[in-house]
Amino acid sequence: MMNPRGIDMTFDGVPGAEREAARRAMLFAASCGFSEEKIEDVNTAVEEACRNALEHTLPGSTVQGVRMVCSFVEPVLVIDIQSGGNPFVVPERKPDLRAKIEGRESPRGWGLYLIGTLADRVEFDQKSGTVSVKMSFAIKPVPKTSIRS
Repeated sequence: MMNPRGIDMTFDGVPGAEREAARRAMLFAASCGFSEEKIEDVNTAVEEACRNALEHTLPGSTVQGVRMVCSFVEPVLVIDIQSGGNPFVVPERKPDLRAKIEGRESPRGWGLYLIGTLADRVEFDQKSGTVSVKMSFAIKPVPKTSIRS
């Protein structure tokens, strides 16, 4: 559901669900006054976070679906992707993108880096059987940070 204050939706792990979540997040970002470039950043980060949730945290989980909560308190849009299940390791180092492109390393494993590059702030919370990736996007630039818990 989308309303003037935000979005709170849950979707199943069906192919294409992440695209619908990203589409809704983009529409919400546009309604909040974000630039086209920032809206594309929101799109890519939400798709990647949802894809990670569907692929890495839901298998084997008793929790069904992925929840996306979006809120906007000017000047910051916060998008929280929540799922149950398996926690993941947040990489300590930046991936070697050249090695991945050249085939010397698996092409996988750079999604969290991508999300951190696109969002102004990223928080990871993996407590109480819930995995949360909370991304913040500011209309005006703010210092980039990443928080692990």
